[in-house]
Amino acid sequence: MTIPFLLIEIPIENSLVTNPVITILFVTSFIMSATAIAFGKRILVQNTRNFFQTRERNSIFDTSTNIEWWVNIILMTQLCIMFAINMTAYINYIPSNIWALTKLILFYFLCAVAYISIKFLLYEFQGWMFFDNIKKRMWTDSYKTILICNSFIFFILALMSVYLHLSYRILQISFIIILIINKILILYKWIQLFLNQKVGYVLFILQFCALEIVPCFIAYKGVIEINTLLI
Repeated sequence: MTIPFLLIEIPIENSLVTNPVITILFVTSFIMSATAIAFGKRILVQNTRNFFQTRERNSIFDTSTNIEWWVNIILMTQLCIMFAINMTAYINYIPSNIWALTKLILFYFLCAVAYISIKFLLYEFQGWMFFDNIKKRMWTDSYKTILICNSFIFFILALMSVYLHLSYRILQISFIIILIINKILILYKWIQLFLNQKVGYVLFILQFCALEIVPCFIAYKGVIEINTLLI
């Protein structure tokens, strides 16, 4: 009796594991992470501590430097790359043409860059309209810290999704858990910085929903609609 090949879903030549684009991106991201940690370990630790502290006046060691600027750029770029790889594994669509896969990953990468850029522009506008420069700077630094932590989390998740072949359901649950944790941390920082009698609970909730909840739904809907055109 012949047993059907039920376990063969994707030919090995079309898998993400053997694709040279994925390998190059992983090696590049590893080098970027190692470089950022080597030159900015003290900065990363200090920013993590500052996230859980609210001080109107920072110490002289908290001032931004060129090294911190480059570390932020490197790790945010890594976050966008790892997001692109995770989304490619999530949709479970692997083009046989290497250029088609490159375009797909580039599309997700640009979506992540656009989302982060728009969020920072919205924070700048909100800070200019409602808050002072000190709180605006503290909030943007806190958001950078969250993004940097996500860059390492998405790097590990991308490795697992590609080389351990995580299922669609596990990736979906992982994305939801990461999103929930991010929003909890963001809400925690918002309460520390912005919740007071002058702002009020109603305005606080409206601002939080407008800047943190609504953009997630818009981005998700936009990516789904564009996926139908690309795939």
